[in-house]
Amino acid sequence: MENTPRSALTGIVRGSQHGNVKVHSYISPEDGLFTNTQIVEGPNSLIIFDGQLLLPYAREAASYAKRLAKPAERIVLSHFHLDHWAGLSTFLEHFTPAKIYALPGIAEYLRENGQKIIDARRPIWGNRIPTNPIIPTAVLPEGRATIDGVNFEFRRYLDAEAAIQLVALMPDQGTLLGFDLVFAPDVHVFTLTPHFDNWIRILEEWEALQGYDRILSGHGEPTDRTGISATIAYLRKSWEVYPSARDAEAYAARMKSEFPDRKHPEWIDLAASILYHVVRAYD
Repeated sequence: MENTPRSALTGIVRGSQHGNVKVHSYISPEDGLFTNTQIVEGPNSLIIFDGQLLLPYAREAASYAKRLAKPAERIVLSHFHLDHWAGLSTFLEHFTPAKIYALPGIAEYLRENGQKIIDARRPIWGNRIPTNPIIPTAVLPEGRATIDGVNFEFRRYLDAEAAIQLVALMPDQGTLLGFDLVFAPDVHVFTLTPHFDNWIRILEEWEALQGYDRILSGHGEPTDRTGISATIAYLRKSWEVYPSARDAEAYAARMKSEFPDRKHPEWIDLAASILYHVVRAYD
């Protein structure tokens, strides 16, 4: 594994080499929620996944990708949470005329809700997020695809951390891009919806997969297969705690007490506020 020195970037980059394919994981600093942009570097081009939360880190990630001196074959949005699409316009500026791809349903959701999401978050992040959303213009089909000689399997999952979630398998590189469905064992999990049982079933499906030893999350450091089992354990506890917690604060406090050694307890505060807001919206 190759690491870019901290002195060179505000964020950090973790890299793994697989023959003539390299995977770069740009990880933003803490105030950007350690959000990842995954850059798959093929022999002739780049496939870029996700565009960061804050514009300064999107610029840094895009500039890093630009220094690889290859065109972007495509930019892919994994799901419609703001921390993964807010900086997409920056990538388009660096990689015109690349298209932004997403699974069916994501562009439609952002077309209807993207501006409202930005307007609601600007009091928090101000000019560090864009004034308008960028809407994907190309549909990413499920199934197997070969892009610049790199074999992928794109899977679509519903009702887990997000309503619609992409996962990308790279079988020849033994790498699974799990985005926000999987987290390293030492951090809290963004439990934003109450679909714990379905989310667990998805991860149990991954446990049966053979040959995927490098797991890339949407936030924080790359992990391995232990990230799958650790996320399952966290979700099982969430499933147990959630029905009895009276509100977001009680849920977050209980999860912190159950996992006192996991880093970023503020993540579960944020997740709980969204989790209980979503439920109230449907009461």
